[in-house]
Amino acid sequence: MKLVLAAAALALVSTAARADQCQWVEDTVARKARLLLRRGLEVSIYCEPCGDKYPSRPFKVSQVQVNTPDPGQPYTQEVSINGIEVDLAYTFLRRGKQGSGVPTPGAPFENMAKLVGCPASGVSDKITVEYRDDNRKGRKSRPRRVPRD
Repeated sequence: MKLVLAAAALALVSTAARADQCQWVEDTVARKARLLLRRGLEVSIYCEPCGDKYPSRPFKVSQVQVNTPDPGQPYTQEVSINGIEVDLAYTFLRRGKQGSGVPTPGAPFENMAKLVGCPASGVSDKITVEYRDDNRKGRKSRPRRVPRD
């Protein structure tokens, strides 16, 4: 019996690690995200709690939408980038200089949940994403945690 309970508890813990943390957010959080995600900035998706080995290849923001998937629920705003719903906990943004819509080359990618005030656990504050475009075999991306300030 104890073995069955232990297995059930382990299953719940592993499911929680993969659960959406900041997929549905409050209206104020969604508005902050929309203001930060300006056209032309770069985004990378990296779900550390899910076991992702590498972040996605960075892509440019061309469109941001805030949707209401389930009216009547307290956390019912969902952010979409280029038509794809994202979890802010696993979305990293390379910001530009103050007031600029151009990403700063070499700047780290910052976690969107941390930037907009959505509580997220098990994710880095910042990462760097390096991709090779040389058609050679081998690792194409390398996440690297940036030391906290």
